[in-house]
Amino acid sequence: MDYPNLLRKLEERLTENGAEGVDILSPEETGFLGGLLVMELSGFGGMANEALAEFGIAGAEIPGAAVMMVTVTVLTEIPEENLALVCAETALVNGEIPLGGFAYNPSEGTVIYQLKVPVGSIHEEGELLEEADSCLALSLSMADRYSATIIRCGRERR
Repeated sequence: MDYPNLLRKLEERLTENGAEGVDILSPEETGFLGGLLVMELSGFGGMANEALAEFGIAGAEIPGAAVMMVTVTVLTEIPEENLALVCAETALVNGEIPLGGFAYNPSEGTVIYQLKVPVGSIHEEGELLEEADSCLALSLSMADRYSATIIRCGRERR
C-alpha cells in the first residue's frame, strides 16, 4: 500500500474543503507508515480554543495489517491547580463518549483525544482513502463535541 500517497490525497481533500495549516511529516521524522498528517484547528470544543490533529497509519505485528490512529491535542498548558479537576472530568467524559477516548499526557502536560482503528485487509487504495477520511472526520467530531467541559476545567481560575 502506498501510504505516503494516501496521506497526500487526504491532505488534498482537507484543503479542498477549506482546512488550513495542513502538513505532512515524513516517515523518517515520525515512524509512521507514510508519515503523519498534521492539521491545526481553531474554534475547537465550541469555544475559541486551538487544537492540533495528527493522523497516521502505524504498522501492526500481523503482516499486512496496520492501524489508523488519530490524536487530537485539545488542551495544553494546564495550571497545576486544575490538573485534578481536568483528570476527573476526562474520566467522566470517557464514560459517555461512544468511541475513542481522552487522556492526560503527563510527558507533555496536555489532554489528547485518541482513536485507533485497525486497517486489516483493506487493499484497495480508494477504499482505504474513504476509511481514512471517515476515521479522521469521526475523530474530529468526537473530540470537538466532547472536549468543551475538559477545556473549561483546564482554564478555570482556582
